[in-house]
Amino acid sequence: MSWFVLALHGHLPFINHPEHEHFLEEDWFFEAVADCYLPLLSMLDGWQQDRVPASLTMGLSPPLLAMMATPGLRERTHRYLDARRTLCERYLGTIGHDHPFRKAALFAREEAEHAEARYDGVGGDLARAFAEHHQAGRVEVMTCAATHGLAPILQDAHVLRAQVREAVKAHERALGIRPRGVWLPECGLHPDALAAVADENLCFTFSEDRAVRFAWPPPQHDVYRPIWSPEGVAVFPRDPGSAKEVWSAQEGYPGDFRYREFYRDLGYDASDDLKDPAHKQGTGASKNVGAKLHRITGRVSLDDKQPYDPDAARTAVQGHAQHFAERRAADAADIEEALGTAPCITAAFDAELFGHWWHEGPWFLDAFLRKLAAGSVDGKRTPRPVTAYHYLELEPTQQVTYPAVSSWGDGGAFEVWVNGKNDWLWRKVHDGQRRFEDVVKSRGAGLGVTERATKQAARELLLAQSSDWPFILTMGTQMGYAQRRPVVHLSRLHRLLFMLEQGRVDEADLAQMEERDGVFPDVDPGALAG
Repeated sequence: MSWFVLALHGHLPFINHPEHEHFLEEDWFFEAVADCYLPLLSMLDGWQQDRVPASLTMGLSPPLLAMMATPGLRERTHRYLDARRTLCERYLGTIGHDHPFRKAALFAREEAEHAEARYDGVGGDLARAFAEHHQAGRVEVMTCAATHGLAPILQDAHVLRAQVREAVKAHERALGIRPRGVWLPECGLHPDALAAVADENLCFTFSEDRAVRFAWPPPQHDVYRPIWSPEGVAVFPRDPGSAKEVWSAQEGYPGDFRYREFYRDLGYDASDDLKDPAHKQGTGASKNVGAKLHRITGRVSLDDKQPYDPDAARTAVQGHAQHFAERRAADAADIEEALGTAPCITAAFDAELFGHWWHEGPWFLDAFLRKLAAGSVDGKRTPRPVTAYHYLELEPTQQVTYPAVSSWGDGGAFEVWVNGKNDWLWRKVHDGQRRFEDVVKSRGAGLGVTERATKQAARELLLAQSSDWPFILTMGTQMGYAQRRPVVHLSRLHRLLFMLEQGRVDEADLAQMEERDGVFPDVDPGALAG
């Protein structure tokens, strides 16, 4: 018996701007809910209905869970879903029955209606819906570092411990479940991070293949079984073959010309007279609304994209799921013959690849995992789809070895997050950490408004430690926002520390910060200060 462990990493930086009626970057969350998390829930619903014996491991990071729980964001998510459906309806009212885009528009409206109904059906409480599937064994929900803080860049072991400890507390608060595993941000493996994971009794994590391939002593089964680190954490390495076939937009399945085009959107294509303020940026400029009517078509300009055909896309999905299942079955047989033991093949991805970037991704996962769960494909035995935790229950004895320090960045290094485009930010983050430690150690957390200010300072520091902002700065997208956000958090941190040093807290200023950045309500400043 061979096994297949699928892991999805669900994460977004915490974005909440209640001071604005419409804030463009909040759309990152709304789009993820509509296109990724609701479709994945529908997939799990289908397994429940059809009694499919499939399962996967999925991370929901603390910032993502916090956004799912924020009342204002829930309200604005509903507004976003309603705006998408409304624009589809209005566009349909302007085209005839024989219009080449009518089928695509009808499908877009149908999807928008389904998303809105599913969201309203759980009262906007996506965390509870995932928790119910976790309890049923269809998904193992794992946590992440509190604000996606990346080892070893955060340098200090106590900071990593605080990141993991706050994550566990946030997970229990949001889901009512203590996590059993963790996705370390950017698959960043480092002894201090693994020690922090072990301290919280989390038993598994995931890595790029290099972390295990270059472990010492060398792994006995290459990357086709997890290892136990000396700290007592099971490390599941990604299978590079599985990753390339799915991840690559050029060589992988997502680039098929029948699939939906990401970069054409009805928010730009529809005429202005069909749009409400909800369909536009706060400035009045057009924006994506998530209704997309074109297919990839080929290597052609955006102007030459042809109408999307959902039936043709579903046909492509079935073919790709069949091919992927056949490849995994063949790989499992070949690996077992070569290594003399049944392999565990691990495929790990960002969750938003499925549904957001690759619209048909949830369909693909559903079709593929159903094929694995059936036990065979084209007469070949398929690896059994299991969660990481269930696999360790079945196969607790694994080799103990030291995994290599690595990430899933280019070459396994950390250059994406520390380079000439963003190193200025890390200096400010580390300076803020040192000052925070000095103030908390000299004055303690205090009581009343002083305690509130100390906790808010800890929140602002944690939010500034996110790896998302240096990554965006490297990629060159949303540069202005990615530069402002950590600077704003550090500015608030230093303002709060000055208040604490002076012994006078501006309660109005503090209350405004708590409203905007009220994550981790029971944060422990002492742990973050070491």
